[in-house]
Amino acid sequence: MSQAERSSQRRNAYDEPGVAARYAADRFALGSGPRTHARESARLRRLLAGIAAPRCVLDLPCGAGRFAQLFPGATVVRSDLSIEMLREARRASGAGPFALSRAEALPFAARSFDLVFCIRLLHHLDETPRRAVLRELARVSRGHALISIYLGPSLQGARRAWKQLLGTPRRSRRSISRAEFHADLAASGWSIEARMPLRRWISEPWYYLLTAQ
Repeated sequence: MSQAERSSQRRNAYDEPGVAARYAADRFALGSGPRTHARESARLRRLLAGIAAPRCVLDLPCGAGRFAQLFPGATVVRSDLSIEMLREARRASGAGPFALSRAEALPFAARSFDLVFCIRLLHHLDETPRRAVLRELARVSRGHALISIYLGPSLQGARRAWKQLLGTPRRSRRSISRAEFHADLAASGWSIEARMPLRRWISEPWYYLLTAQ
């Protein structure tokens, strides 16, 4: 299955009746229990503390708006590939604007945002679409990005690989090496300002504060 087909499949899954609503009802969707969500939010706040408070933020993909509380006082443009997820985000926040868009072809002018916020997307993508998204984020940013990526090796990644060997259906997410991801960033117009793991050697997610070159 191609990357485009997998992206369409994820979008269509969220647009099925009731799926986005169930996702929104689970505050800790995508396997993020309360402890993981709290730890993740703390890491993101620490990285955000290193820059001036952004006035205009792109939240992509916004999902049901799980991290809306990170940007008090800012204008947050919430964007997603799924119209149903956007509807759930609107119900949750009541504030706009909202945009239905593909991450590799954003409908925004260059340098539109002080910060682009992209959490739990890139680990679903292979190298070519991953770099395309990173280039788009660099194009619309006039300052920084805060993103997540799954990096290996980690205990979580090893456990997932073992489950797949035992026959568990393969998911689209995967981890890559740090060298591979840093090459992606260099090729896409980003420099690294700071980075932080969720739990070093245990969990796959890493969080990066980036500066547009």
